[in-house]
Amino acid sequence: MLAFRFVCTIVFAAVALTGTTGAVRTQSHDELKALSQRVIAFYGAGKFAEAVPFQERYAHLVRERLGPEHAEYAQALNALSILYNRSGRSIDAELAAKQSLAIREKIFGPTHPSIADSLMSLGEIEGTLGRKGDREARIRRALSIREISLGREHSLVADALASLALACDRPECGAETEWAMKRVISIREKTLGPENRITLYSRFVLAAHYWSAGRLSEAEPLYRQGIRNWERLFPADQLELSLLATRSRGDRTRSRASDEARGLHVRSLAIRDKVLPADSQILVGTIRALAVMADAEGRYADAANAYERLVKIAADDANMARTFEGLANSYYALGRYRDAEPVYKRALETTEKAHGPDHPHVAGILNNLANLYEAQGRYFDVEPLHKRALAIKEKHLGPHHEDVAASLHNLADLYQNLGR
Repeated sequence: MLAFRFVCTIVFAAVALTGTTGAVRTQSHDELKALSQRVIAFYGAGKFAEAVPFQERYAHLVRERLGPEHAEYAQALNALSILYNRSGRSIDAELAAKQSLAIREKIFGPTHPSIADSLMSLGEIEGTLGRKGDREARIRRALSIREISLGREHSLVADALASLALACDRPECGAETEWAMKRVISIREKTLGPENRITLYSRFVLAAHYWSAGRLSEAEPLYRQGIRNWERLFPADQLELSLLATRSRGDRTRSRASDEARGLHVRSLAIRDKVLPADSQILVGTIRALAVMADAEGRYADAANAYERLVKIAADDANMARTFEGLANSYYALGRYRDAEPVYKRALETTEKAHGPDHPHVAGILNNLANLYEAQGRYFDVEPLHKRALAIKEKHLGPHHEDVAASLHNLADLYQNLGR
């Protein structure tokens, strides 16, 4: 659904620019059309970083033709922000999304449906940057705008509700998350049909919510019905089914359902290994899912093998920092400390480059690297890492958050080991 809406954004912008005449205008329009086609092709293939320069050129041409405060330029910027975020350039993404939002608010006012589009993009970016509260607030405002301007049963309202269910992960959000996902399913059954792929996915998300809340008797029927319907309607796409099955089981990875999900992953990988190029995004997704599952189940050697393969075939992937971190964690769990250290440092460098030096993910990697040094008895190397992680957490979470308390506890243990 997100891919479809992104394509529409690009196509509608290109079509809107066909109204001018003249040889120069025609030449410019031809270039815009060619650029939009390249962007759509790269986006559809999951090659977001490769799409960026073409969308940047597209936005530049739109600005030249229509001016810096035109609606089509705002639309081009919004699409660019999505690509930046998917490419790991979250800071650039935030700037583009905020510029798009400002233009649209100036043109249309604060309650136009396009404002909600910009708010949804900006909320996703802020979530990537670790600003959960800002993300939730943006999505709530977008939901309100869409319900008023489009009606409560519109498909875009369902999209906003689904995003809200994911964004609001505080314990007190449990009842609201269930309510939101039930509304999503109801709307999508009416607008897309009960057997649509997106509708079925929505039921898996509700099952995952029930499972994570310990409401197994409610999760299990949804899970099993979803598996049956998916295999009947989309028998060729076992990869996506395996991903849904894994997500539906939460952290209960030792269950029989996890064995079923793992089997689907392995089958998918065996098939796709034979027919897809080594850097295929589908193949990369399968290997990543296997790595995450192996790590969660304590099969660290299998996880390390999968992450090592990802490092070789997906060097430009937007999730590369997480891949490095996963590989380093696997090495650490296996006692391969010398191998783990350079990989943690690569994870840290990649995350800082993509998100800035004060991102919450940076704090997590710093803690992991500190734990590694502590396991090696390198206590004097540990202190600056814990202090920096503590400063980042206090900045984003405030002085009274439980994660801040955990960092203070880490420092206290360190000082005790140092006799201070």
